[in-house]
Amino acid sequence: MTYEIIWEPAFTRAATRFLDDAAFIQFLAHVDALAHDPRPVGSVPWGEMYRLHVGRYRVMYEIKDKAIHLINLGRTAS
Repeated sequence: MTYEIIWEPAFTRAATRFLDDAAFIQFLAHVDALAHDPRPVGSVPWGEMYRLHVGRYRVMYEIKDKAIHLINLGRTAS
C-alpha cells in the first residue's frame, strides 16, 4: 500500500527555513520512503503521532486513512 504524503503549512515553512540543498535531498529520500513504510525502523510513537529522526532533524507526522501528514520539523539537540 502506498500512502499519500501531505506537507502541512507549518512543516513546509520549517523545511524552507532549516534545510539547505544537501539536507533537503537527504530529507526527501526519507519522506518518499514513508509513503511505502509509514512506520520504519527508528520511528517512535508519540501520542497519536510518530517521531522520526532524519540526520540532525526530527520529523513529527500522523498517519490518517491512506495519508501521512507531515506536521512538524525541528532540529535535534545534537
